[in-house]
Amino acid sequence: MDGTQEKARTEGRAKNESGTNFNPRRGQEQPQPTIILAAALAYAAAGVPVFPCRPDKRPATPNGFKDASTDPDIIRAWWTRYPQALIGRPTGAASGVVVLDLDNDATTGADGDSALADLIAAYGDLPETWEVMTPRGGRHIYFSPSLTPILIFLLCPSTYGR
Repeated sequence: MDGTQEKARTEGRAKNESGTNFNPRRGQEQPQPTIILAAALAYAAAGVPVFPCRPDKRPATPNGFKDASTDPDIIRAWWTRYPQALIGRPTGAASGVVVLDLDNDATTGADGDSALADLIAAYGDLPETWEVMTPRGGRHIYFSPSLTPILIFLLCPSTYGR
């Protein structure tokens, strides 16, 4: 076993035949660092600031979302230092985006897809927007902060006395 294979094994990851990283504890393939870097750079080129996150979703930088950048040199340096990092982006009114986080987890019973389907059946389609898959099979759906009161009304009806 060479040093790279030993490092991958001791980190709980191994390479499968397709060359992607496989995390046996999660039972799913993880994208190659170069693919993640390319995605982070693509977001930045589109004007979306990004920052690296650890696999447990905690920021890898000292100031977390406050460190987010669109500078390609900074992003390359981060993903050189943290090659397995996930891509984070600031959210909330100041960033111009709010996120609907749909979790799907059989162990906890979370079924975000069904909950969203129920909302769509009751209130109609969501507006066209960005959506990404999360590492554990969930989804993040991005919206303008101007839609936040509508989302709160739909997702937290007790807030409005319904």
